[in-house]
Amino acid sequence: MGQVSRLRRQALWADRCTVLSWIVLSCATTWAIILALQQVTGCFTGVWQLAIGMMALVMAGTIALLSRASKPTEDVAYWASTLVDSHHAEALRTAIELAQSEQGSASLRATAIRHALGHVEQMNAQVQRLWRRRGAFGVMTALMAFASGAWTVNQPALGASIVTPRVSTGNQQRLVGTLVADLKVKLTPPDYAIEVYSKSSGDSDAIEALSGSILSVSATMISGVQHLHAVIRHANDQEQKLSLSSEDKMVRWSRRLSKSLQFRFIGRSQKGARLIEKTWRDVSVVTDQPPKITIAKPIDHLEVRSDQEVIVAGQASDDIGLQRLEVVIALPNGEVKRQAAALTLGERQVNVRQVVDIESMALRPGEIATLWLECADRRGPNRPGKLSRSQRVQLTLYSPERAHRRLLEALAEVTTQWTLRLAARLERPSHNESKLEDVRKRFENLVTTEQVALKALSALIEAMHDDPLAALPTIERLKAVHRDFRQAQERVASIESKLTINITGYALSQIRHTMKKNNMVLVDKMERGIVSLLAISHREHGQSLHRQAQTLSALQDELTDVFKALKDDPDNRHLRGRAQRLLEAIDRAMKAMIQAAIARIPLAPQEAVNATASTHTGPLSALSQQSEQFHEIKEALQRGDIDQAIESMKATNNQLQATLQALKRTLRNEHKKDDSKTLQWIRKLRASINRLTAVQRDLRRQIAPLADEQHSNEARQISENFEQARLELRSLLDDARDQIRTKRLRTMTARNSIGVARARSALADVDLAFSEQQLDRALRGIGEANQSLRSTQDSLWRQSDEAPEQRIDDDRRIQNAHDRLMRLASKIRRILPTPAATLRVDGQQILDRTSTKQAKLQRRLQRTQRSMRRDPGKHPGIERRVGNRLSHAQTAMKLAQRALRNADARRGQNLMVEAQTALEQAFDQLQQPDQRRRMRLKSNANRSNGRSSSRSTGRQQPRRNAMRLKSGNTSDSGQDFRRDVMRAMKRSAPAGYDAQVREYLRALTKDKRR
Repeated sequence: MGQVSRLRRQALWADRCTVLSWIVLSCATTWAIILALQQVTGCFTGVWQLAIGMMALVMAGTIALLSRASKPTEDVAYWASTLVDSHHAEALRTAIELAQSEQGSASLRATAIRHALGHVEQMNAQVQRLWRRRGAFGVMTALMAFASGAWTVNQPALGASIVTPRVSTGNQQRLVGTLVADLKVKLTPPDYAIEVYSKSSGDSDAIEALSGSILSVSATMISGVQHLHAVIRHANDQEQKLSLSSEDKMVRWSRRLSKSLQFRFIGRSQKGARLIEKTWRDVSVVTDQPPKITIAKPIDHLEVRSDQEVIVAGQASDDIGLQRLEVVIALPNGEVKRQAAALTLGERQVNVRQVVDIESMALRPGEIATLWLECADRRGPNRPGKLSRSQRVQLTLYSPERAHRRLLEALAEVTTQWTLRLAARLERPSHNESKLEDVRKRFENLVTTEQVALKALSALIEAMHDDPLAALPTIERLKAVHRDFRQAQERVASIESKLTINITGYALSQIRHTMKKNNMVLVDKMERGIVSLLAISHREHGQSLHRQAQTLSALQDELTDVFKALKDDPDNRHLRGRAQRLLEAIDRAMKAMIQAAIARIPLAPQEAVNATASTHTGPLSALSQQSEQFHEIKEALQRGDIDQAIESMKATNNQLQATLQALKRTLRNEHKKDDSKTLQWIRKLRASINRLTAVQRDLRRQIAPLADEQHSNEARQISENFEQARLELRSLLDDARDQIRTKRLRTMTARNSIGVARARSALADVDLAFSEQQLDRALRGIGEANQSLRSTQDSLWRQSDEAPEQRIDDDRRIQNAHDRLMRLASKIRRILPTPAATLRVDGQQILDRTSTKQAKLQRRLQRTQRSMRRDPGKHPGIERRVGNRLSHAQTAMKLAQRALRNADARRGQNLMVEAQTALEQAFDQLQQPDQRRRMRLKSNANRSNGRSSSRSTGRQQPRRNAMRLKSGNTSDSGQDFRRDVMRAMKRSAPAGYDAQVREYLRALTKDKRR
């Protein structure tokens, strides 16, 4: 029993010693970390407090581990002792059994007993080793407890003795933050730099100095420090120790810098401990940088006038100081002018503001002078300073002609922009526009783009006011065009805005019809405005060409005088430079003249426009060749061959005068060739249309008596039939009106719908038509009411958010009103007599003969249209407008022929009037302005007569047919042009698009010239 207790105690102490061994290892590691932190940071107090906290945590953890492991360790020890006892008893029992048994030999039994006892001895030896290990760990634990007690009692003294070396030992050292106070660093730069650099001790960044500078350091030692020294080291050198004076606690030292270095201070305390500063102070040696200079104003390019002063603003800076600052101007003749700017010698940063006189440069219009800023820093008398230049700025002398040319280019862009807007207005609407929203969006896009074009035209007019070469009539014409465009846009925009607001109350066909009707008003204004813009551009380019010809002649005369003076003094460099500048000015003037001539005749044949082609022999090609001859004169002048230059100049002058005269004749007579063919085409077309109009007038007169008789018979029968069915018709009308009364409708959508309001208005008009017995008017009103009710039903289910039962009730009432109106229309059609019933006996034969003649007239009109399109002298603009009227007349003839075949003389007469009016309008497009006025009055009289005699109570609708025919082909007017333009715009090269626009502008310009 004593042996078991002993084994239990041994196992318990072994477990505890194992735990304590890990605790000792942790303490040693913690102590090493604490010492390392103290050496790096130099902070004794903070690190020692950290050590105290960590040691307390270790001790608390040790106690917790020992208390937690005591009970399991006792269990292990008890189990081990029990196991050893059981093995020992088993071994004895086995030995006794082997000894008593007679099996086996004696040697075999002895071996078995020996093995069993050996196993028990091994287990006993292991327990003994565990006991010995427990003894060693116990000694270690006792030592640890003694050290912990001593550390706990003497914490501050022990920490100080460990971290701080003892004063009595002379070899101990300590790292500190700083040993000096009020540190001042002074840099004396070399002779070429004058700035002195000073730095206080509070700054921690590196010191930068130029090579050759003198570094001076002064500081005051802190209290408790003596025998102060400075240590200097370079990048790859050993440390160098400097002895410093310590009078009045002040230390000073200086050194000339040739490369970068570091320094710090060392010393001893009053007790003899060696004190060293932890941080090195860096002093970097840098190289001199070139100065920096920029121009803030002006930037890139500037166009100036001769009497103007240009203010050059910029900024220059250098690291050691500026010595020179100038404004440099390079003139076109090669001369360089320098203008010094205000500068204090040695300034490191300067704001430049210098005034440059343009008049002193003696520039010619179109010549370019280059300006920049130039500065240099200080490098001593025998060493050149580093030079820097700013960005270059080009100065061009203002030329009124060039400014006017830019305005003409802007005018051409505005004209092209309005041409595209016109093409967009003439575009046929897409058949995919089955929704009102698509129609509204398309017209909103048209209005937006036209407003942008109108703003561009307004900006052009404002720029024209500041142009001295723009004539006052030109500005007034542009204002008139702008006013026409704006008024037409306001009218169309007001109508479209109303349609947009009431979009739910209109049907798609009504919106398209209204848009198309008002769209042509703007199209007419746009065509007239584009023609006016082209005429203005044509006139201004002609005047510009005349001015450039005068300028070219003046330059030639001046060049001739210079050549004469140069012949007497061939070595005069000033005259040579002046002659070269005049030749360059002549070259620029000739190029500008070629461009003006091309712009002057943009509608001429293409072979006369392309002035750069070598195969062309027109005036523009000759002018381009003579421009190359001036280059030969310039080369002769550079070679010094004055005589050859003078002879070439005389020959070129004579050729140039002849070319200018030919160019004037070309510009004056360019359009006469095309105009002669066009006039022949117009005369022939006018004669054909005049004959067609006369035949149509005779046919209309032939059936006029028969149409009047049929009209009177129809009115009498309608009156008789209407009196019989008056009550029934009134009942149906009142019932339909009662269904859509406001009080009977339950939803606010139906009550406030514009469609219901329009239906009520249409039914009121039907009631009035019944009173006057105008059944055709009643049928139109019923149709409008039905269409409005249908649109209201659609909006009721698409936009209303009210209760479903209310919407169903209102939909039922609207449907009842629609059904009653359909029954009313059916009964009215039964009342109307057929045309054959109101025609006399021999009337159908007369109508058949007239119908045959009308068919022949229609075929003649078709032949006229084909010949008009195939004629080589056709005019695109006139062909489009006349073709629209002829197509209108042809449609009316077809309908008239059909009406005559159906015995409807009255409708046939109205359609003949419509065809005759269209032919007269086509003829009116081919007349001179005074003739147009007379024909317009005649056409108005004919239309007024037709309206006064067209009052009808029958079922025909002549005025509505007229409106439909007039606007039916409106969208086709620009279809060909629009298709060509769109096809050209989709190509990869824009040349096709330019050609199509030029052709369309050419057509419009021909109208203006006529």
